[in-house]
Amino acid sequence: MQIKTRKAFVIISLLVLLVMVTNALLISVSVAYSVHLSQATVIDKSGPFFPIAVALCVGLSGIGAGYAMSKIGAAAISASVESEKSFTISLLIVSMAEAIAIYGLIVALLLIIL
Repeated sequence: MQIKTRKAFVIISLLVLLVMVTNALLISVSVAYSVHLSQATVIDKSGPFFPIAVALCVGLSGIGAGYAMSKIGAAAISASVESEKSFTISLLIVSMAEAIAIYGLIVALLLIIL
């Protein structure tokens, strides 16, 4: 049972890390592309889809982070019960899942401010 729990924990942790790296890459590419187009890129905030875009940004990142936390939290608790050494690693992995929601909030704030 211990090996199965660790395998699930490692797989979910790697998936969360992959999502974070993909988000960082997409954000950096989009910023570089907008800077390349012009120094003063203007976002049309008067359109009907702008509030929907901001809501989707926050909502979907929150749903994704919640799903990741539900899976990682259960695996982290069971791993820390089996071995006290895995507590620090579990805490780091759980904080990576929380960062997904924070990334969505930051992108939404940047959309509103800029």
